[in-house]
Amino acid sequence: MDGARKSRKIAVLCAFVAWTTVTGVAVAALTDYASRPGIAARAPTSWPKTTRLARTPGRSTLVMIAHTKCSCTRASLHELADVMATTGDRLDAIVVFVGPHEGSGLGGIIDLRASASAIPNVRVIEDESEARVFGAATSGQTLLYDEDGALVFRGGLTVARGHEGESAGGELVKRFASADAAMRRRHAATSSTSSTSSTSPSGSDVFGCSLFDNHIKEP
Repeated sequence: MDGARKSRKIAVLCAFVAWTTVTGVAVAALTDYASRPGIAARAPTSWPKTTRLARTPGRSTLVMIAHTKCSCTRASLHELADVMATTGDRLDAIVVFVGPHEGSGLGGIIDLRASASAIPNVRVIEDESEARVFGAATSGQTLLYDEDGALVFRGGLTVARGHEGESAGGELVKRFASADAAMRRRHAATSSTSSTSSTSPSGSDVFGCSLFDNHIKEP
């Protein structure tokens, strides 16, 4: 009897150890995925002549490229709303959506468009070709061009994939929008928080799905 009880205890202990090991591995994998940056944009260093997007001369312009079916897009839009609320009328923004934009079962996508359109001073465009003009590869890619059309920031506004909250990219954009032109250029030439680039413009990692990969998680 004691032998059978002991065997059951050992079996339960082994099962518990196996469960905690599997759970730990799964959590580690999810954490690694969430904190793994996407491919940074090869963005034009000045406002591209081939774009059809209108820029107001004398005003800084932010461009965010996002995929309509990426689960990270909602967090990126949330952080964009925070940036625009902080910068007020000093900044224009354009959200360029890539991916499906019409058809049945796309309520979540329609909601994303509505969320972006509701942000003050934000225009919404649906044009995959514009994402390519700006060299974007990852959903959530954000580019900031100053009033002269020079690229001063390239990166993302979230701290990880699908995570809301203060991020290096968001703080940099707020700082640029609040500074005068001379200060922005000095900062762009001397600092970068990106792990992938040490030269101007300033930047941060971008976290999101591949813009041109069909196998992405839906919101």
